[in-house]
Amino acid sequence: MAEEEGKAEEVLPIEEHKYLETNLLRSLREKQIAQTIMPINPQRRYIGLPGIHNEFYYNPDTVDEDIEVVTSALAKVENRVLLSGHCPEWLLMGIEGLTTATGRHRMEFTGDLTESVMVASTLLEHGGITGNPIVLLVPEAREEMLRAQILYVKEQGIVDRVIVADGLYSETCTPDSVLLVSVHEDHFWTEQELSPRVGVFDAADQVYVTLREAVMPVIEVPESIVEIYGVNG
Repeated sequence: MAEEEGKAEEVLPIEEHKYLETNLLRSLREKQIAQTIMPINPQRRYIGLPGIHNEFYYNPDTVDEDIEVVTSALAKVENRVLLSGHCPEWLLMGIEGLTTATGRHRMEFTGDLTESVMVASTLLEHGGITGNPIVLLVPEAREEMLRAQILYVKEQGIVDRVIVADGLYSETCTPDSVLLVSVHEDHFWTEQELSPRVGVFDAADQVYVTLREAVMPVIEVPESIVEIYGVNG
């Protein structure tokens, strides 16, 4: 019986599927997509994490390029989940991102980015948040308006890094907030699970790949975030 099963297994068309899996995993590793496997405990209650997905037809000649396109699209949605969270025009079960975290510092834009960043840095210091890399996050929609001021902040070394972020929106769903954050692994992080799936359309017998990702921002120290709101042209 074991021999018969072995023979049957030999004629299955599995080579393409092996190739597909190899390319999927290699591409995902190259993307450095973090994975967190959440253990199952029957004594705990679980809620569903926000899920995002995309899919494409499997073609061995273009699979790596297809994965590149799909993972880039997922990353854009993921950015918005993690940076901004729920807002009235982008409903996300009330989940908070960096710009919507309860307990974050908030201050109005002074009209000058350097001055605003200096004031925001003082808020962090007075809250005891010191000694960590300081990152300035600027919405992509405000990059052109703030370009000269961003360059000055970078040249003067006022912050450790400036990131122009796609998906950075305020609690009103508008791209008019800048964030100053103190980066440390204990301040905020994300829980993620990535689960590639392979399926077949019976009618056409075409293989398609679905990439599904569950993401959840975890903000442990909201005082490490300063939202500078009202950045309008």
